[in-house]
Amino acid sequence: FRYKTGTTVRVSGFDGSSIRKTDIQSEFGDFGQILRIDLDGGAAFVEFEDERDAADAIADMDGKQMKGRRMKVERSRPKDVNTNTPRHGAKGVHTVDRAGFQRIE
Repeated sequence: FRYKTGTTVRVSGFDGSSIRKTDIQSEFGDFGQILRIDLDGGAAFVEFEDERDAADAIADMDGKQMKGRRMKVERSRPKDVNTNTPRHGAKGVHTVDRAGFQRIE
């Protein structure tokens, strides 16, 4: 089973210590289905399911303010992602049973 991959935008320009994934979800969730949100220091990577939603987010949010800081929103370059990390909104708890098989509860 593989997760869908979408289009990722990079959001920067904010204070990384005061931003949470829920803040990013609140600001960008109205543009479309978000597959994943990663925080990396002073940047956030938001992966949209649909490329058009990512383009709308870039057009509307670039230069806007979040928590008093001006955001820079741009299309992200490809980034290696740990596929063992559950995606934002993933359902179920992934566990490994005693026989070594993975199951979702």
